[in-house]
Amino acid sequence: MARKAREVSSTGMYAVTVKTNAAVFAGEEVRELFKDCFERFLGDGAKAVLFYDSRVDMLISETERGISADMKSIMTSFSRGCNKLMNTTGKIFAGRFGSVPVEDPETEKKCIAYLSGEGDVPEVFGGKEHPDEHKKAEQPAITEDESGKADEETETANEPEEQQTYGPKRWHDDIPVWML
Repeated sequence: MARKAREVSSTGMYAVTVKTNAAVFAGEEVRELFKDCFERFLGDGAKAVLFYDSRVDMLISETERGISADMKSIMTSFSRGCNKLMNTTGKIFAGRFGSVPVEDPETEKKCIAYLSGEGDVPEVFGGKEHPDEHKKAEQPAITEDESGKADEETETANEPEEQQTYGPKRWHDDIPVWML
């Protein structure tokens, strides 16, 4: 089955969402790398960006090359830099990027407010709340029974977090590149 053609914006403005295979954007260094690629390839077309651990939402104005060529440059450059930074190989992004044309100034204002953390999710980004992947886990509720003794509803252990790994280990990860 053929995929649906990308909608073309009359204003050249797009709301773009890119998903990753793992929690790639959890670290500040990786976010800075993406921002660098984002600004380098779009210049003044880079309007706003919002990071989640495994997704990034953007508002961009396409260059004369077009949205597909712009995103290809950003995603390819970021993937190479990210793999080098994390000392990994393989895919970073989960599939193609999603884009929705932003046709009017009101929608653009809503998108900028959302991406700056001041507004609700506009219709072009799905119109519903995205799960906030940056929230810490909620603490268990503590209730007192009739005897005055405090009970925890769930047990939590204060264990240190494990080292974040990015994607599954592949058969060729331990083989030198020149042997592949």
